[in-house]
Amino acid sequence: MLYGRILLIFSLVISGCASTNPPVENILAIDRDGNAEYPGRTLAWDNTLKDDKECYIKDNLEEVEECYIERLLKTEQNKIIIYIHGGLNHPSQATDKAKDLIDLIKVTDDAYKPLFIHWRSALYSTYKEHLFHDRQGEYWGIGGYLTTPFVLLEDLGRGLSRAPMVLLKTANNYIKSIRFGETPGEHNAALLSEYVKSNRGSGNSFVSGFGELPVLNDERGMAERVSDGLINFAQMGLSLTTAPLFDVIGTSAWATMKRRTEIMFTKTKSIGGKYDSVNHIKQREGIATKLFDRLARKQKYEKTKMVLVGHSMGTIIANKILSNWPEIEFEKIIYMGAASSIDDYRLSVLPYMRIYKETVFYNYSLHPIAENTDSYYIGFGGTGSLLTQIDNFYEDPTTEDQRTLGRWANVMNGINYLMDKDDSVTSRLCFRTFPLGGGYPSKHGDFDEIKFITKGRFWTGELGNEDGYKLKSKCIGRNNS
Repeated sequence: MLYGRILLIFSLVISGCASTNPPVENILAIDRDGNAEYPGRTLAWDNTLKDDKECYIKDNLEEVEECYIERLLKTEQNKIIIYIHGGLNHPSQATDKAKDLIDLIKVTDDAYKPLFIHWRSALYSTYKEHLFHDRQGEYWGIGGYLTTPFVLLEDLGRGLSRAPMVLLKTANNYIKSIRFGETPGEHNAALLSEYVKSNRGSGNSFVSGFGELPVLNDERGMAERVSDGLINFAQMGLSLTTAPLFDVIGTSAWATMKRRTEIMFTKTKSIGGKYDSVNHIKQREGIATKLFDRLARKQKYEKTKMVLVGHSMGTIIANKILSNWPEIEFEKIIYMGAASSIDDYRLSVLPYMRIYKETVFYNYSLHPIAENTDSYYIGFGGTGSLLTQIDNFYEDPTTEDQRTLGRWANVMNGINYLMDKDDSVTSRLCFRTFPLGGGYPSKHGDFDEIKFITKGRFWTGELGNEDGYKLKSKCIGRNNS
């Protein structure tokens, strides 16, 4: 179809060719149907493992996948760091990022083996599936194509009716960036942080005792503040011209991305599309389920040490792992710019932390000014980080605990939702926010950039700036073996 071809050309132009020589021993790549695929594939339908010369010689797909998983879990030191990327990642881009990080993690962190979970979350791929196949939680084949015009009409109608509020919310992001830049706002945040810590054990309903809470710090000079303000104002103006369009595409693509965070665990259709009444449950198991079942057995018998890291929508997947495999013990759980909701965190992270008394949880956020002024394509792709757009456009939260966990404002406003009734759990919850300026990350995609981890390492809970300065944390050093 012409529409599909246009989107395909656009996807190939912005994503480039598939990554060559991917590190297959470090990457579990998952296609849109929950099966394993060869890492770095740009085209969503090129989803076989046929290029895997070591494992594809097996007799059937199940044996191929078992071979693939065994290779991923093979380590000399029995130490594994699991890293899950977020939304809007093309396969080739995710593979190239993994290449950059693998040697750095191996060399600097006592022989931990990095294991990257890559899943299809690109804008083109997800919106295309929404348009042609996703229908109320089901995958439609021919029926999906036949109903595509009505789905597109529905998207456009929704975008048109929502346009006035979308424009107002876009402008409001800029207003918030100015308000958070005022000294009283920073002072109030510091007072709130101190108040929460000082009331631990006092019987007050606002008791805390967190390992750490986020306090704002603006390291910019006056000239930088003025230039940033002008740039942010210009980007906000540009975003007003395209915000309704990106609301149409983004809201629908977001729904499909969330669908895929589940499909990797439980597929919607059996292999080959045929129903097997005997092996139906096994047929429905996604490759991620097979991986973590095997990982649970490995830790039980080999005492494997593990760290779980999620960025953006990767934290939604991480929450599913914590809920479905509580028998797996992680030394650290590290969330960076978490797109999962606070409520999801309460139902997964907190119960998990009650089981393991030494596990430390880290939640890293951008400074709220950076959060609200982050932009895509100099503003034409929208302003505000992905988390801001989720809260404002893609989701419809009715209470604060349904907003994203990765934003400073949500953490501080929803502090009552974050603590646990068990003080020993709350004391191992570490919430950090980057300073603004000073060479620290200022965009949603910056957390795992090489230039920010020369000295500070995200997989240990340590983060730094472009000069290699390590951001000091009261939580660093706890269980940091």
